[in-house]
Amino acid sequence: MWENIQILIDSTNFMITFISVLINIFIGFMWLKHKFDYLFNTRYLKKLLGFKNEEVVITQSVFEPSMISGITHNMITYESAICLVNIATLLRTCNYKYRIYEESSVQSDEFNIGGPTCNKKVNVYMVTFFPNFKFVTPSTDRQKFDKYPINQHFIEYSQNETAFKIYKKHSGKVLHYFKINSKNNDVIFLIKLTSQDFGGNFNKTVFITFGGFNKGSLYSSHFLKIYYKKLYKDFKDNHFFIAIPFNNIDNSFDWSSGTIDLTNIMFDDNTQ
Repeated sequence: MWENIQILIDSTNFMITFISVLINIFIGFMWLKHKFDYLFNTRYLKKLLGFKNEEVVITQSVFEPSMISGITHNMITYESAICLVNIATLLRTCNYKYRIYEESSVQSDEFNIGGPTCNKKVNVYMVTFFPNFKFVTPSTDRQKFDKYPINQHFIEYSQNETAFKIYKKHSGKVLHYFKINSKNNDVIFLIKLTSQDFGGNFNKTVFITFGGFNKGSLYSSHFLKIYYKKLYKDFKDNHFFIAIPFNNIDNSFDWSSGTIDLTNIMFDDNTQ
């Protein structure tokens, strides 16, 4: 009888030891996976983002009643909400804390979702830093924008076209004209401002991402999620301003055109 009990105890001890070894192997595997992900993925994303403060403020597009017929309150779009979720996930991956506000503190790192027509923070940045960037929209939209409390210096009106236009600074020459429409094609813009761009007054990094239409703004977060290594390889921890042609039909990035690097044009004050 005692021999049987001893055999049972030995068998139990073996199983406990075996299970403990499996648990330790699993913990070791997960630790290695975490280290692998950090070394080959996360650290590049974190370096690209370059946030320096304890938390990041996320702002997004907010449409006021004057912008959309039939609504009586401020609203955000479905695409903007999903983009916010995607950006928040990226920040959590890098262990950044974040807050979600329509407008942010001047001392905070920022990730701003949406263009200058509906994100007031982006409106200020685009008018201040990039006066050669223009949004072209049909003149029938003038009344809508006149009612919206934004700086409208970046808006130009056309007969029936919608586009983004980029001039040479200090001259009237058009360098890029991106014609867009909601059915077929859009252009996504991804912009990074660093503390040097603020003249040393603010130790912060600011990201801005938007498209001409809601879908473009949503897929700007997908582009960052997928191609952050390429962006880091191209720009390291420096500022940048890029445009990515986008196909609204199949939700794809137009690699026949590739990414368009506008950094020198947009950041060079001496461009003639």
